Amino acid sequence: MVEAMSLALAQIDASQTAVLLDEYVAYQAAGAPASQSEALRKIVAKTLLVAANGKALALFGLKGSELPVPVSRIWPFGEAETLALSLLAALRQNDTHRAELNLRHASGRELPVIYTSWREVNPSADIVSVGFVDVSERVATETALHRLRNDVAHADRISTMGVMTATIVHEIRQPIASILNLAHAALRWVGRPEPDLAAVKSSLEDIQSAGNSVRDIVTRLHGMSSAKSQLRARCSVNELVEETAAFLRAELSRRQVKLSVQLDSYLPLASLDRVQVQQVLVNLMMNAAQAMADAHCWSRTLLVRTRALDASIHVEVEDSGPGVPPETRERLFDGFFSTKPGGLGLGLRICRSIIEDHGGELVYVSKASAGSIFRFSLPTGS
Repeated sequence: MVEAMSLALAQIDASQTAVLLDEYVAYQAAGAPASQSEALRKIVAKTLLVAANGKALALFGLKGSELPVPVSRIWPFGEAETLALSLLAALRQNDTHRAELNLRHASGRELPVIYTSWREVNPSADIVSVGFVDVSERVATETALHRLRNDVAHADRISTMGVMTATIVHEIRQPIASILNLAHAALRWVGRPEPDLAAVKSSLEDIQSAGNSVRDIVTRLHGMSSAKSQLRARCSVNELVEETAAFLRAELSRRQVKLSVQLDSYLPLASLDRVQVQQVLVNLMMNAAQAMADAHCWSRTLLVRTRALDASIHVEVEDSGPGVPPETRERLFDGFFSTKPGGLGLGLRICRSIIEDHGGELVYVSKASAGSIFRFSLPTGS
């Protein structure tokens, strides 16, 4: 009956592992990581795979004639703790253990599975029954979806930068023009019958300062246009807001938008991907500016504020635009829904996905007066 089942089933013999399990528990309690690691290594080496049905053999690329074999044939050391915990649950507590982990095919490739272990009603010595469900396709689909989401988010960043082309050109042109003028002045000072070295030194220092400005602008643009997400790190949300405000100030001024920033000075740090969260800020601020410009609002004010609330950081982007009609508010974050002519309707959906991936939420808040508020939260936990 076991052979005929479509489920991958096997049995492992832990008779040589009992003492090692006791050592592992003792080292864990004593806080001895090196000894604990060595005990885990021995557990993987001494535990035997003694029986498996056809489905399990095919799953791992093994032959029935090879059994018994050390479980290390399919079990990488990186997942050793899961094996130890499952054996402890079965042998010490007569309980089941379930986990999702990456085991190993005989060919060496990684094999994502859902693993369950238990002890039969009438067990033979230290035999533990185990079952495996191959989740390779699901993991591959999730990986593809994650890659697709990152690609769409990258395209959205590039699109936003395209809209800001005039601002980007202006930001870079200004310091480069200063560098050229300063270099020309320095050459004049050097070319005098009696060179004014103090003036030359001052010009070179100003050139260095302008060069640093260009470098900072290029670094910022490279970060925004990068297709790769950065590793998350604990950083200041206030600094990120100020950096984004500086990046957008010229573009907002071009659209006759007055920008105000209110920062909570007691804001804690948060663990986040700077590029992704900056993308959210840029998107929300540019959306607000565009809405006010399109509605020809005579008073265009944009307020970005931060505050700490419970275990979260809240960031609000508030504008004095026309607001969002009640009939469209429920669809604001739907994919491919847009109130802009020619808009793809992906910006807000991407923003919400980024914030939710950080463990927070992005919502629209209606105002009693004209305008809109978009608020997102970020957890402050490590």
